[in-house]
Amino acid sequence: MSTKGSIHFNKDGTPTVGRSRLPAGTVLRAVLPMTHAQHAEFCAGVRRLIPSKPTWFNDVEIPARTPLHTFVVALPTMVANGDGVLRRTIRKTAVRVYEPLPGEPATLYEMGIPVVETGDTWHVNVGQKVPLNLERDNVTPAYLRDVRVAVLNAKGSLAEGGCRTHVGPRCARRRAGGGGCSEPGVGVAIR
Repeated sequence: MSTKGSIHFNKDGTPTVGRSRLPAGTVLRAVLPMTHAQHAEFCAGVRRLIPSKPTWFNDVEIPARTPLHTFVVALPTMVANGDGVLRRTIRKTAVRVYEPLPGEPATLYEMGIPVVETGDTWHVNVGQKVPLNLERDNVTPAYLRDVRVAVLNAKGSLAEGGCRTHVGPRCARRRAGGGGCSEPGVGVAIR
């Protein structure tokens, strides 16, 4: 149910459209067949979300996270044309950098949804569609490099995969992918 109405899926899979509406927000209620192990994995995955608005799961609010840094950058993305065909383009988007919670691996996010673990120091949440590889299970190395360079340029340090706040020039170049880093970004990263 949402502000525009409701949809109920019958046992045969056919939808029934309702007139009930909410004054604000969306509520999703679902019964999904799964094992206890699948349920535990699903619940753990939901707790990793970084919602942009108050969000509840099983009547418990998913805690809001405060970004360490927010910036706007142009990154590759996918958009649908008038016929619904996806095409690559570059668009400006907000990127938010977060400290992972204890035990969480640093992850690249797409609009608050985890996409792929990166092995970096921070979670990086890209505010638009993230282009995936052909297998649709990862981003391309070029895209990850673009994101890392953007974080380095915006944050002034690139602390991932063994590179902490103060890194050497070889480590900064390796982590950023070799080029594209602004002079101030590399200067701060190699101090």
